[in-house]
Amino acid sequence: MTTYSATGTYGYCQYTVLPDQTLEGFINFYDLRTLSAIHIHSAIDGNPILVWLATSKQWQTGVAQATPLANCPCCTPGCSNPTCSLIAPPCTPRTATRSFTTYRFKVSPSSCNNTVTDPACGTCPWISQGTLLNFHGKDFQYVKKGCPSAGSPGADMIESIPFTLLN
Repeated sequence: MTTYSATGTYGYCQYTVLPDQTLEGFINFYDLRTLSAIHIHSAIDGNPILVWLATSKQWQTGVAQATPLANCPCCTPGCSNPTCSLIAPPCTPRTATRSFTTYRFKVSPSSCNNTVTDPACGTCPWISQGTLLNFHGKDFQYVKKGCPSAGSPGADMIESIPFTLLN
């Protein structure tokens, strides 16, 4: 088994890769009042998101990237891209209620936490590409009452911390 950790301004996260390549870990959240989303990405290009750790109501309405409404949820009227690529699974904790708490997670290679990863490839990306702990702020364009809110397209990345090997 191999254990990795990452420490940032908003939390300490640790996970272990089990013999069957399951990723199991926890995050100790710090003050999350200024955050909208927290997740673990594959390090090579940011895709896929391996584990959603926390999200906000605003993030769940869609985060515009370079193009307004490019990553809006499927259920949003007028959505031009039904892939929902930046939306957390429904059971993801809300940033508004998770400051100074611990959240535990477990992700098997066959699930890769609802990402578009083919389990037939043999390994999930956290084995071959490494991982990043990402914290996003609230300064981004999202869907508000069916229309894009004020703010700039982009995911307002505040911190992106590489996980380092503990053992």
